[in-house]
Amino acid sequence: MNIQEPLRLHELWLETNGQQGARLIAKEANFRRLDLREADLRRADLNGADLSEANLKGADLRRADLSNANFRGANLSNSNFSEANLKGADLRGADLAEAYLIRAYLIVADLKGAKLNGADLNGANLSEANLSKANLNRADLSGANLSNANLSEAQLILADLSGANLSNANLSNANLSIAQALEANFTLAVLTGACIEDWHINTETILEDIQCEYIYFKRYSNGKYVDRRPSNEDAIFATGDFSKLVRKALSTVDLLFRNGIDWKALAVSFDKFKIESGGVELTVRTIENKDDGDFVIRVDIPADANKSEIEKFLKQEYESAIKAIDARYQERLSLKDEQAKFYLEQVSYERQANIKLMGIVQTMAEQESSKNDLRGANIGSFANTVRDNARQQTNQYNYTPEQKQNLAEAALEIQQLLEQLSATNPTTTFAEKSAVATKAVEAIEKNPNQKAKIVKAVKAGGIAALKELVEPVMKPITNILFPILEALAADE
Repeated sequence: MNIQEPLRLHELWLETNGQQGARLIAKEANFRRLDLREADLRRADLNGADLSEANLKGADLRRADLSNANFRGANLSNSNFSEANLKGADLRGADLAEAYLIRAYLIVADLKGAKLNGADLNGANLSEANLSKANLNRADLSGANLSNANLSEAQLILADLSGANLSNANLSNANLSIAQALEANFTLAVLTGACIEDWHINTETILEDIQCEYIYFKRYSNGKYVDRRPSNEDAIFATGDFSKLVRKALSTVDLLFRNGIDWKALAVSFDKFKIESGGVELTVRTIENKDDGDFVIRVDIPADANKSEIEKFLKQEYESAIKAIDARYQERLSLKDEQAKFYLEQVSYERQANIKLMGIVQTMAEQESSKNDLRGANIGSFANTVRDNARQQTNQYNYTPEQKQNLAEAALEIQQLLEQLSATNPTTTFAEKSAVATKAVEAIEKNPNQKAKIVKAVKAGGIAALKELVEPVMKPITNILFPILEALAADE
């Protein structure tokens, strides 16, 4: 077949083989650089044909025989290769972005450096295929057979590998960030040097006999991997260490908060999750201070839960709660200047108090033998893990009469202040208790004499002594309030 004009192939086939079920037979034909955009080549026999650098964008090649064909450097974006035979095909550097390769047969095909971003490879057979350095970001590889495939240095960000067979696959230095690997089979796979930032696996994900000397948990936008494990650059995993490491983090979600945490909003997001999930309680495992104003709260979640969906839900509800809280204060802007200023200051102060409280929780938690392990403490009660930093010696204190007087007066003023605030504000949930504690600190800050008295009492007798003097009924609030007062005194 001698084809001179780029579109004549499409026209000729339509004229001579337009009947239903007809197929083009052009084995080992030379279609190099041919323009076949949107051509209808269903069931065509192009075995061994040269289509290198051809433009087949949007073409229909369903069930076509393309085995051993040369598509090197071809534009195959948005084309449909569903159930096509591409065994041994040369697809190096080809553009298959957004292409449909559902149940396509790609065994031993060479896709090195190919662009497969957003491609649908659901159920495709890629056994022993070469996908080294291929772009598979956002690709659907669910149920695909990737056994013995070479995926070294491949980009698999946001790829769906659910139920895929990756046994004996080479994933060295691959980027699996945010990939879905639920129920995937990684038996004997090589993962040395790969990045698994926020990848999603579950108890059905098979991680038997993984070959992995080291792994990375973070990536930079420039493609560099960081946060190596083992952290020691000279160390490597012992057999089985990788599986143990990722299994440990299997049922947790890490929530990152920039520039501190608004505890009211966080409590609301946890409460919303409990309602939406039918009563499932989320518990805080650890709180980590990143030393730059950022915090990470690691939360235990139910086994087999969708980590991505839970993280997304909590962050959305958190942001919504912050907006609602801010909106309530913005409503006050219609008040006269002095009142408006008071409420705006209160917003700012509460945010700063929340950040300060977060730091205190972190500091105190580090002093516990559990090394920040807060498992079993739900969001409504984990603030109670804050311990008195003061050493209590059988509750015996040696104070001067003046110190005793000052302590008693400070405790009484705190007691009266909390009683007044509790009478006009709800104190049922953790968020409501936090709000009362924050208002108490705000009131103390605005009263210089009272502030000086309380700061003096804290420095002289410590929080433990004040706890002895304030009525126990106020304990749920003082557990939140006193650490803030202690920090306040430390700043004076």
